Amino acid sequence: MRQVRSIALRKTLVISGTALALSALTGIAFAMWMDNGARIFMTLVESGLAWCF
Repeated sequence: MRQVRSIALRKTLVISGTALALSALTGIAFAMWMDNGARIFMTLVESGLAWCF
């Protein structure tokens, strides 16, 4: 029984670690977009790639 519990704990730690890493990367990407979003959008507008404008 101890072995099954160890596997479940390891799987839980891997899943939670992956979720934490993905959320951190998403947060960093969002922060970078907030910092440079207007500049990126205006560059796309000037080059004709911003179809939503």
